[in-house]
Amino acid sequence: MQRLFARHLIAVCVALAISPLQAQPSPPSGDSALPSLKELCTASCPSTEPKRIYGELPAFPKGPGFEGFDSYEHYTEAVVDLDFMIGTDGHVGSMMVKRLIGPPRFLATAQDTVKTWIYAPATENGQPVESDHSLRIVFSYLGGKGATDDVLETYHAAFQQIKSGRLDEADKQLQAKLADPELNLYERAHLLDLRAVIALQHKDYLTARHILDMERVMEPSPDKKTKGAFYTKYLQVNAAIGDVGDVVSTLHTMRDEKLDVPEQLVKLADDMKAQADKAPAFKMSGDIPDPTDGNVFEAALYAKAFSIQNINGLLSKLFISCKNHAVESAVTEKAEWHVPKSWEQCKIFLEGAAGTTFQVVQITQP
Repeated sequence: MQRLFARHLIAVCVALAISPLQAQPSPPSGDSALPSLKELCTASCPSTEPKRIYGELPAFPKGPGFEGFDSYEHYTEAVVDLDFMIGTDGHVGSMMVKRLIGPPRFLATAQDTVKTWIYAPATENGQPVESDHSLRIVFSYLGGKGATDDVLETYHAAFQQIKSGRLDEADKQLQAKLADPELNLYERAHLLDLRAVIALQHKDYLTARHILDMERVMEPSPDKKTKGAFYTKYLQVNAAIGDVGDVVSTLHTMRDEKLDVPEQLVKLADDMKAQADKAPAFKMSGDIPDPTDGNVFEAALYAKAFSIQNINGLLSKLFISCKNHAVESAVTEKAEWHVPKSWEQCKIFLEGAAGTTFQVVQITQP
């Protein structure tokens, strides 16, 4: 009756080594201290990632006044993202909450369960090493795809307000309903989708992207028309903030899943690629979302060299995660990062204080 699944976000093994990735001075400030780099895991390292050998998935927690589920007309679901250390003895150590969508009881259940897990630890050169591990746990009911009457009422009222141009009134109503922790993921995703429409009409593209990222965590609808509409909005938002890498990857996703791709989206992606390839560098805007959205900004790398500029606030950490490589670095405006051309499917993850704004400058002709 319940469907629980866990997916790894970034599972990396810490290995203190010199990385082939370079942080180089960004003129004219090359005389300043550069960030130190720590190679986390590469395909060339004689290493293994941690593997869970003991422990079951979390059980669905009991809800207020019922056993976690009373009917398909009223049920609560949740998503929990955790980051934790795995010691050389395989036990789970310090833990950080990266995201909670849903009531606190789901977080408590996830934390209490994961603390009991035992891993075969990561190894480097045949020796066990500590490792940083990220995990997503989705609490979802099998077959539960429906909304309560009050959520439906909110949705339809907001939809009509949007049609009549009362965007702020609709957004306020949607945010009030989304503040209810007892929603299921189906309800939450549909309410968020209307908020994304409002943000797009306001041309607040960073907010729209954060909202759509939240929707993506909850899995887009399997219905091809709905999924196509979601990825269309996602591609348009990434285009608006200048994220060429995610525009290209989203287009590939739509094609791989055999979704209808409007010709104007293909032209948009092709034009962005052509402009990026022609220019010596191009910029994309970014910010760190609120804690409820994970305090992480992510973007696909299109170019293999980049810098981070115009930081307004605090950026504490940079991760570069590729298909078989992961690198961690401090952040400074006075460096360029150069990723080896052989590294594939690279994304960057920036952590920092909520509200911090910045620009990622990707350098196509270093």
